[in-house]
Amino acid sequence: MTEEQATLPGVSSPMPLEATAGDSKARSWVALSLFWRTFFLLALLLIGSILAWLQTLRALEFEPRAIQTAQQIASLVNLSRAALIHSDAIARVSLVKTMKEQEGVRIVPREPG
Repeated sequence: MTEEQATLPGVSSPMPLEATAGDSKARSWVALSLFWRTFFLLALLLIGSILAWLQTLRALEFEPRAIQTAQQIASLVNLSRAALIHSDAIARVSLVKTMKEQEGVRIVPREPG
């Protein structure tokens, strides 16, 4: 290389073929073989797909469970209403107390406004 080429900003010297001792230690920690890179990427892909499936199944299962709970609450309300309407006045007080103590159902009369 001439002195003129060394002073030019775009021209550089060729890279040495032999690696220094410091370079090989830095490379051994960073560089992984193709097998291990492929293994880790496939493992990451597998874990990601499992998490996606779990989230999908959880989302699909949530709606039917909510509908079933709403249907059970509606059934409870309808049965309680029918029991209160068709019971006589003396048994009605006992029925309300039993529903409150045993079933945990709170019955409140509906008031206008």
